[in-house]
Amino acid sequence: MKNVFVLMCLFFLIMSASVFAVDFSPNAMKISGQEQVQYDFDNTTLEIPVTFSGGGGAGVFCIFTKGIGDNVGAIQNGFLGWHYVNGIDTCLYVSPTTNFQLGSNTLEWDGKDTDGTSAPAGEYTYYVWAFDNQNQRILASRVMPNRGSVSNSTFREYDENGNPLTKPEIYSGGTRRRFSEDAANAAIHYKWVLGSDPYDSTLVETTSALAWADGVNFEYLPSDHTMWFKGTQLPNAINQIGKYKWVPNGESELQTEWGENGFSTFAAPSLCPEFFMGIAIVENASDIIATNSNFMDTTGLAELVYIDLETGSITTRVDVSEWWVDLDDGEVGGQSDGGPTDIGKPPGGLLSLNYHGSCLQQVIDPYRFGEPGGEINELTVWANSNGDYVADKNFEEDSARPWVCNDYNPAPSIHSTDFDANGFYAFNTKGFGGSSFGLMAPDGTGIGHFLFADDASVWKFGVYMVDNDSAYDGMYSDNFSFEADQYEKYSLMPWDWWYVSNDSFKGIISSAPVAVDDDAPADFAVAQNSPNPFNPTTAISFSTTEVGNVIIDVFNVAGQKVDTISNEFMSIGNHTVTWDASGFSAGVYFYTVKSGEFSKTMKMTLLK
Repeated sequence: MKNVFVLMCLFFLIMSASVFAVDFSPNAMKISGQEQVQYDFDNTTLEIPVTFSGGGGAGVFCIFTKGIGDNVGAIQNGFLGWHYVNGIDTCLYVSPTTNFQLGSNTLEWDGKDTDGTSAPAGEYTYYVWAFDNQNQRILASRVMPNRGSVSNSTFREYDENGNPLTKPEIYSGGTRRRFSEDAANAAIHYKWVLGSDPYDSTLVETTSALAWADGVNFEYLPSDHTMWFKGTQLPNAINQIGKYKWVPNGESELQTEWGENGFSTFAAPSLCPEFFMGIAIVENASDIIATNSNFMDTTGLAELVYIDLETGSITTRVDVSEWWVDLDDGEVGGQSDGGPTDIGKPPGGLLSLNYHGSCLQQVIDPYRFGEPGGEINELTVWANSNGDYVADKNFEEDSARPWVCNDYNPAPSIHSTDFDANGFYAFNTKGFGGSSFGLMAPDGTGIGHFLFADDASVWKFGVYMVDNDSAYDGMYSDNFSFEADQYEKYSLMPWDWWYVSNDSFKGIISSAPVAVDDDAPADFAVAQNSPNPFNPTTAISFSTTEVGNVIIDVFNVAGQKVDTISNEFMSIGNHTVTWDASGFSAGVYFYTVKSGEFSKTMKMTLLK
C-alpha cells in the first residue's frame, strides 16, 4: 500500500508539473481602422469604423491638431498651469471611456472640442487607445527575482538593425538603494525572454557586476546589445556609469578602454541614503544620458549629464532645476529637490523624466537643436504637473500640504512610466486605491486612471507597454500585496510579471476629399502563396476593392481551422501577409481570404 501511495504521489507531481509547464502565449489585442477619413466639419455626427481583433476592452478616442505645432510655440495653461506644450500638436478632444467589443465598432464625433467649440475645417489626427478590462491578467513570469526587476526594468523589442524581435526580452536593473556594506558587492542583473514557461527559473539568464548602491535601470548599447551600462554611487558621493560586456550566467566584463578604466564619473549633489538614477540612450543618439539629483537633499541641483558613447567623456550638462527644485515645497513639509530620478524613452528619440515622489511628468527632446543639450524650457516637448487630477500630489481638500508637488509621502508613487508606439503614456499608481495605472495622451493631456479586471488595491511598482507588432504586444505590470513591515522580505523574492492586452491606432480626419488611388485593383483577387511548397514561412498576396475587415484563416485537410493569420481592417489596394508555420506539421493546408462578400480559398504545402 505504501508503494502504491508513493507512486500515486509521483504521478500527481508529474501531472502538476506538466500543467504548469505551459509557455506564456497571450491573445494580443489589435485595433484597425481607416487611415483617411473625410469630414465636412458641419457638426453632423461623423462615424468612423474600427475593428478589434484578439479581444475588446475599455478605451478612449482622441482628436489632435495636425501640422500646426511648430507655428504655436510654447504654451502653458490649465488649472495651476498644469500643462506645458512646446512646438507640438495638441489634444482638443478626449471621449468618455468607451467599452469596445470584439469585431466592428463605431467611433462618433460631432466636430467639437472638449469645451463644445466647433473645430475649424482642416486636417486632424485621431487616436484610439484601449486595454482589456474584462479578462483576468495572464502570468508572464514568476521567476524574475528582486523588486528591481519590475520598477527598474528595460524591455528590448528590436535588434541592433532595428528589426522587431519575435520574442521581446526583459532586462532588470539595479536593486541596491542603500549602502549596507563597506565594499562593493556583485550585483546580479537578469534577462527573461517573453513566451517562456513562467515558472521555469532555469530560463532566467543572469550576469553580475560589482556595485555599491545601484538603484539604476538597465541600458544597452544600440549598435551591440552584448554591451550594457549600469550606474552606481560611491560612498564619497561620486556617481559613475560603467560599460560592460554581458557574460551569460557569469561575471560581466568591464570595458576598461571606455572612460577612465571603464567608468565615466561625476559628482553627485551629496550622498543619497536612497540612491536612484535614470540612464537612457534614445534613438539615433551619440550619448548616454544620466539624471543627477538627490531628492533627500536641499542643494537645489538637478541636471542631466550627457556622456559620449564612444569615449565615456562628459559631452554636456542640462540644468533642469527650474522644473524639479522648489524650495517652497521643502519649507512646508515636502521636499525641496524633486528629482528627476527615472527615465523613459518615448518614440521619436524623446526622453521622459519623472520621480516617484513628484507630481511632475516631463518629456524632452534631448537633441532638439541637432546637437546634445540646450536650455531646458526649449528642450521640453510637454510637461504635466499638479492641476489635472491624474498624476497629482496633495490634491485632496483636506491635504496637509495643498498642491505641494515634491512630496514622496502621498500617493500616487510613480515608479515607472512607459509609452506605446503612438506615444500614449502609462504610469503605475502605487498606493492609489482603485487604480492599476494612469494614462496620458501623446501631448501629456491627462486621460485618467484605469483598473485591471482582477486587480486589487495593492502595491504596483511597474507598468510597461510592448508595442513592436509581435505576438506579445500589450501591457506588463507587477501586483504584489504585503504589509509594510514585510517589505525587505518580499523585496528579495521573485516578483510576478502580469500581462494585459492593449493596443492603439492612429488615423487622419480631413475636410479634403479622400484621394482615389488610380492603381486600385478593379477586382478582388487572391494570389498563390509564395514560395509554395514552403518551410516554414510563406507570403499570401491579395487585392481588395473595398474598405473593410479582412479575415485570412488556415484549414487542414480535414477542414478544421488551425490558425487565423489576419483579422483586421484594411484599405482598398494590394496587401501581403506572412504565415509562419513553425509550429505546424508538414502537409497540405488551405487558406481562405474573406473581404466583405468576397471569399477565395487556395491550397498550399508545408515541408519539414
